Amino acid sequence: LDRSAYDLRLSSAGISLAGIRALADVGVTGTAALDLSGRGTFGDPRAEGRVAVTGIQVNQRPAPDLRVHLALRDQTARVRGRWGADLDGSYHLARKTFSAALGFDRTDLAPYLRIAGLADMGGRIDGSVTARGRSDAPEQIRVDADLRDLTLTTGDRELLSTSRLAARMENRTVTVPDAELRLLKEGRLTLGGRGSLAGRIDFTAAGRIPFSIIQPFLEYESDAGGAILVDAGVGGNERS
Repeated sequence: LDRSAYDLRLSSAGISLAGIRALADVGVTGTAALDLSGRGTFGDPRAEGRVAVTGIQVNQRPAPDLRVHLALRDQTARVRGRWGADLDGSYHLARKTFSAALGFDRTDLAPYLRIAGLADMGGRIDGSVTARGRSDAPEQIRVDADLRDLTLTTGDRELLSTSRLAARMENRTVTVPDAELRLLKEGRLTLGGRGSLAGRIDFTAAGRIPFSIIQPFLEYESDAGGAILVDAGVGGNERS
């Protein structure tokens, strides 16, 4: 079978996403087009193609077009493209090694938040998320996130912002260096810590949240002043 040769070509345009139930259920519509071709053997497969999804709407609001280039050569599958963020990934079929990267450049978060069911929220983000490792060895997977100028909003109100938020997963342990979050512009909260996928966690939070910024979210009216001081830690092991 490895020496069996193949020669294929697949091209299609005007595929409506509205006919895909999984997408329609979350309010995603648009039109997809693809052009794929390949020639080689099953032992040494080769293929190349492009996929484009245009006119995307999420809950009847516009979202960025998706454009992806696919390639398979020398036992390595590669994908490059853009959907509001830059996408770049590869996977070696024999070695089962992979790498992936997402690059954000003042990326609008609203379309993705709407897909997640948070239609009233928006925001922007800079930075990157990268991952590499082996698909058959989870303990060797490393993920790095370096997010900058992150802002989350609801309507015209800023909920959260931070100049930088970093995290790393390596050796099945997630580490988050101390990061300062600004809550509703006036509050401050510093978070940090680490936790293992085996269940050991050690995280801390400290900051000051003025009572005035919480009042709009309470069910009763109050003219109380002051602030809530936060100094907390969470630690422990998974139950045996």
